[in-house]
Amino acid sequence: RALPLAVLGNVALFVSSNAAVGAQVLLSATAADDAGTVRADAPPVFEFTLANSVTDMWAAGVYPLSALIAVFSGGWPYLKLLAIAAAWCSPDWILARLRVGRATTLRVVDELGKWSLIDAFVMVLFRVAFRFRAQTRDDDAWAAVDVRVAPKWGFHAFVLATVVSLGVGHVARRCASGTGDARETGEAGPVPECLNETFGASDVDESAVEVDAESLEKLLEKSESHSLGKAKITVE
Repeated sequence: RALPLAVLGNVALFVSSNAAVGAQVLLSATAADDAGTVRADAPPVFEFTLANSVTDMWAAGVYPLSALIAVFSGGWPYLKLLAIAAAWCSPDWILARLRVGRATTLRVVDELGKWSLIDAFVMVLFRVAFRFRAQTRDDDAWAAVDVRVAPKWGFHAFVLATVVSLGVGHVARRCASGTGDARETGEAGPVPECLNETFGASDVDESAVEVDAESLEKLLEKSESHSLGKAKITVE
């Protein structure tokens, strides 16, 4: 019960981060002489949000980066949480009909979830790219202009939400690994084509035939004894 609530809280945190300002480009000027130091801060020159980052990069022709941010920062976090909630809450008979394993789904989602951090990587690049400082000096007087990118709530909330989603994915995967699915626990599965041909059952519908470990062992013993009988007749 706690995991679906954690997923809902995580979604709310992602919505808050995407709706808020992620960072601001700030401009400040400082001048000093024998009389003292004066500092002036201008209003934010530019504000980064998820929406304008995608649209501005697309308009500038940076299509791959624009698509990556839109998919892995705008869509993938919600799709990942939806997949976790669906795999966790769906009954076993639904997963069996869809031929989807709960443990396998959670494992794949957990391994791909780290791609959501690409937005944090881009923000670090922006902070480095827009960092600028120019200074001039004349005897005891000097003046400087400083441009920097300051992270805001949107960025901090997104990183926090991504870390929380990774934790939710790890917990869900760990809890589901105790049950697993057919491939991980060795449950019955369809008979491979090679076994059908070996034991003369190639005309049997694979989807309707299942074999467990004990039956497979008996079939192999029968095959070995049949082969030894043929070899004995040949020698005689």
